Amino acid sequence: MSQACYHLIGSCGIFCSACYSYQKGTCLGCGSENRNQQRISKWNCRIRNCCKQEKHLNYCFECKEFPCDKILKFVKSHPKDKKYTYRHQAIQNLADLKAMGISQWLLEQQQKYTCGDCGGQVIFYDDFCVDCKKKIDFGE
Repeated sequence: MSQACYHLIGSCGIFCSACYSYQKGTCLGCGSENRNQQRISKWNCRIRNCCKQEKHLNYCFECKEFPCDKILKFVKSHPKDKKYTYRHQAIQNLADLKAMGISQWLLEQQQKYTCGDCGGQVIFYDDFCVDCKKKIDFGE
């Protein structure tokens, strides 16, 4: 896995490639520092700013305060809304990322968010393939 893929992982443990903004090309991934992108909300993300700007870390699991109130609030947001299941998985994602390493974790995420029918990209907000529009059920 090349260094170029590390921009696909948010400090919070989210796999950016499965985000609609990334797929549309309006965001270059949470790990990207390139300011020439349309999706600018990440510059105000409390978790990203805490890790990258305040503590000079890449991921929350690297912090001695993990899991802190910021990541817990993120994980607990929208508890009954399936659209936000990806958020509810952030702490487990971070634990897996730490345990298996970046390259292996990225491979597993790429497999998870690839359509089994057409090989297209699955979007985590709505659990659908951007190519064939098939609904994907992760059973969560």
